[in-house]
Amino acid sequence: MINYLASEKYRLFRRTAFYISSVGYLLISCGITVVYKNMSDSFFETTWLFYFSNLLITVVINFFMVVLFNSLLMGKNDGVLKQTLAFGISKQTIFLAKLLITLGVLLVVFAAGVILTVFLGETLFTADPGILKDYFISISNFLPLFISMFVFGHVLTMLQISQIFRILVLFFSYTLAGELLYGILRLFVKNEQLSYYFPSNLLAEVVNQFFEGRVSPMPENWIAGGIVVVLCLIIGLSLFNRKDF
Repeated sequence: MINYLASEKYRLFRRTAFYISSVGYLLISCGITVVYKNMSDSFFETTWLFYFSNLLITVVINFFMVVLFNSLLMGKNDGVLKQTLAFGISKQTIFLAKLLITLGVLLVVFAAGVILTVFLGETLFTADPGILKDYFISISNFLPLFISMFVFGHVLTMLQISQIFRILVLFFSYTLAGELLYGILRLFVKNEQLSYYFPSNLLAEVVNQFFEGRVSPMPENWIAGGIVVVLCLIIGLSLFNRKDF
């Protein structure tokens, strides 16, 4: 497993797509800051609250692009997978090694983006320690959902689901599915609360809390994200082990 992790790491850092994705993500963070800094005060309030509120919303949108990080690095791998299997590497090792390497690198890039936005926010706007604290709490609430979506995307990628269908499934699951579930369950249960714990609704709540100034830790996000990760790993590994290459 360790040797295969090392080989995957080597392959990852030799891919141009890795550098394009990483730099692109960081440039988006810079671009958001420049846009808000140059907006007229009469139209937008250039404060930390406004900046980070909108930044959180933008992060929610842009993390779909970050999930494609997995696809850019590991798409069209049929030939490589066949060669790897021929060398006696198990499918489980391949599945988990690719997940660990790409997720680890992605989290480093994500952390760099957070640090960059905070640095630019402190430099260009009037600093507010209270809002900065809320921002970090919001990021901690966002992180488990971010990881769960990445793992979900990894499973779809490893099962060689088409890229367009992958994007549609992820977009639906993390934006619209909660509302749809709520509407369906409301037909049968008057005081329906289950849909609140769906990832898409929890994700929306992270943004709403920050924008409305009522940020608090959300342990339910870690529970929901953990459940999604475990289910994806169990189902994904089972399907991947049965797949022919």
